[in-house]
Amino acid sequence: MLLKRRRKSMGFTMIEIMIVVTIIGILAVIAIPYVREARRQAQSTSFLNDLRLISSGTFEYYATDRGGFPPDAAPGVEPSGIGEFLPKRFDWTEQTDIGGRWDWDRAADKDSKIHGCYAGISVYRPNRTVEDMRKIDATLDDGDLATGVFRARPEGYIYILEF
Repeated sequence: MLLKRRRKSMGFTMIEIMIVVTIIGILAVIAIPYVREARRQAQSTSFLNDLRLISSGTFEYYATDRGGFPPDAAPGVEPSGIGEFLPKRFDWTEQTDIGGRWDWDRAADKDSKIHGCYAGISVYRPNRTVEDMRKIDATLDDGDLATGVFRARPEGYIYILEF
């Protein structure tokens, strides 16, 4: 009587595959929030860099060269004459890294105020939480969106260049 030999399979069993897939799923559930937070942090940092660049490098230079700030503009509309002062890679009309549109705010004269100041760079309707914006403010200023040079304004936030 001959005994049948069992062929040893070289593959994985369904149970082994299910265990591996489950472990990968658990690791993904743990890692995804950290990846999302790192992405949001990178976007906030990029926004901060752009804000600093256009506030001191662009608008201050424009004001020095032209004797004052450009007139007020609508959200997403490049202020008159500022294009030649903006860095080549910067497009005022595009969405900011934190969502929303860039907005140049300037009052009609030094005695009047717009959003509590004479001139400032705003982000209009960003898609960030108030807590995210407080973190940005803490990097720029005092962490209080009601005071300092970075403040909340209706439907956005403003970085004040001149009170």
